[in-house]
Amino acid sequence: MASPPKETNPGTARPTYEANTSSQVITDQATQATSENVRFEDFPCSVGQERFWLLDRLDPGDSSLNVAVRWRLEGRISTRCWDRAWQSIIGRHEVLRTIFPEIEGKPIQRVLGHMPFRIAEVDLGLLPEEQRTAEGDRIGLIEAELLLT
Repeated sequence: MASPPKETNPGTARPTYEANTSSQVITDQATQATSENVRFEDFPCSVGQERFWLLDRLDPGDSSLNVAVRWRLEGRISTRCWDRAWQSIIGRHEVLRTIFPEIEGKPIQRVLGHMPFRIAEVDLGLLPEEQRTAEGDRIGLIEAELLLT
């Protein structure tokens, strides 16, 4: 296995995996990361981002704009490698490390140098085969409804 690429910006913390996929846990950890002197950069929001912020202010917790995905993996997979691959993607793409705090009544984009993340693993192998799809659908619906605030 090849080692991860070296950081080009020595001031940016390297991503690690340490959170569940629960959006509230990710948001809580991102907030904690910004309060623990982790490097970040603030930028003004685009007009479109401000519109989404306003929609959330009008109807807090509405999950209709969330995009939920899930995969069915068959066979053997190294969850450690799976997490490291996703962490590498998150480390390369600022949009995946961006949160939107409110400062003086206005939203801003805050790009974190580090965003903790871990893919949730749910093994349905102990359930009878005829119940696995229904249980996966049930879990997927619950995850899709989680708040991103």
